Amino acid sequence: MKTLVIITVVFVTVFAVSIASAVAHPFLIIDESDYPAMQARASQPPWNSMKSNAISAFNSTTISAGETEYVKAGKMATLMRTAPLCYILDPGNRTAYVDKIYDSLLFWDDIEPWIGSDNWTTVVRPGKAFFNSVLTLDIVYNDLTSAQRATLESALASVGDKYFSGPGKVSSWPLNRWGCAGIWAVYSQNSSRITTCANNYYDRFFSLVTPDGVFIPGPDYASARLGGHVDSKTYFMDVLEYTGEDNRYYSDAKLGKFYEWLYGYSVTPFKMNYSFGDAIPLCPPGESPYGKAAIYRADRFSAEAGHLASWCEGTPDPSATFLDYLLYDSSMMSPEKPTTRIFPDGGAWLMEDNSSDRSLAGVLYNPKTDPTANHARKQVNSIAIAA
Repeated sequence: MKTLVIITVVFVTVFAVSIASAVAHPFLIIDESDYPAMQARASQPPWNSMKSNAISAFNSTTISAGETEYVKAGKMATLMRTAPLCYILDPGNRTAYVDKIYDSLLFWDDIEPWIGSDNWTTVVRPGKAFFNSVLTLDIVYNDLTSAQRATLESALASVGDKYFSGPGKVSSWPLNRWGCAGIWAVYSQNSSRITTCANNYYDRFFSLVTPDGVFIPGPDYASARLGGHVDSKTYFMDVLEYTGEDNRYYSDAKLGKFYEWLYGYSVTPFKMNYSFGDAIPLCPPGESPYGKAAIYRADRFSAEAGHLASWCEGTPDPSATFLDYLLYDSSMMSPEKPTTRIFPDGGAWLMEDNSSDRSLAGVLYNPKTDPTANHARKQVNSIAIAA
């Protein structure tokens, strides 16, 4: 009987340990052994300005109790997209950063009840903030007390659970939903939820892309969803790849074709969006004001995507976010202007054969895949001419 009691006590104690603590943090998209290389880059452009801009943005942004949830979510995104850079690149002030990160993340208790009403601002806006909050918690994990970790994990778990269960309008933006629920599932090492989130994220993305890589809702939403406008939509695949939870992305030929199309064929020679689908000729993916780290890892999907991404961006000007800093590499592939290409399920892109941004282009847009995807239009055999 005594032996049985001892075994029972030991079992309960082990079972009560936080699932997330079973892994060595950070582990979601970076390892502590990567810090020295990141710190070494901080003395050179453009990383030096990224560092100073990130520190300035973090220090000048403070969430206040009396602000609306909309404002709190926006400030949370700013703070958590820059916080990891401050923590990694300015270790002398690490204690102050961790204190502010902890105090800021407590505001998820205010934001969480607001998520899920019938409005884009209450779903996708906090999605970017939440995704980066989990990345930040993973990075500062070892500098928090066990009590602080428990408090923050409880607050963030409520948000992750809400995105997973999908009440109300949360389920209407699936890439954001599964990216948010998924990163929390990976952080907390919930294997069944990881599988559910990864499969739904994968299936939702591929339902929007023709077999030849053309994004059915059009160029604007291709950039918004997979070009880095909303981190939860774009970078969940990178977390899955880095952690080894799902390695379908970088080797997927269809995804490679998509990134070739996004950076080479969704834009005109003078780099404005074609206006197919729900799009206007503004803000091409290479000039995103929201951070464009996706452009810096395009070559992970195909060499051609890497060359076209360098062409699409033009002069590198990374934003001061953790993901931009992490993924930007000065040895990006050489820029190559897109040439005439037929996408059998998507259309024909006819390009004048010269390197000028004043060259001519004509497009016959003709996706055969069901055009009823969200934000798509009935545009079979639509024509655009760029001059």
